[in-house]
Amino acid sequence: MPETDFTILQKVLIVACEDIENTFRLKRYIFYYFVDMLHKENFRYCGNYIKLYTTLRGEEVLSKWERHIADWLYRHNVNYKYEPKVNFHDFDFKPDFYIPRTNLYIENLSSRSYKMKNEK
Repeated sequence: MPETDFTILQKVLIVACEDIENTFRLKRYIFYYFVDMLHKENFRYCGNYIKLYTTLRGEEVLSKWERHIADWLYRHNVNYKYEPKVNFHDFDFKPDFYIPRTNLYIENLSSRSYKMKNEK
């Protein structure tokens, strides 16, 4: 009996996934591909950003790096809040992530980050 495309693919995946790193790469690719494809028709504009990126938790973030961070936190069961509004001594700030359990704020800095008033 000839093999079908499905059984050939299944055998290739079984062999490829014997290495745990290949398994993680494949999972990551599938998650990112399908999460983005499901929302491809929902492209939106936000400031200078052309599109929002969807995390594994199903929320939209402004950059691929923020998606990487959010997905890492999600996969490691770290509870977080995305872009909470906070005020530090009359300084309004919107960090990328807040980890309530540790009272930790995470800000991903890049060339696309918002400029702050007194930034040097």
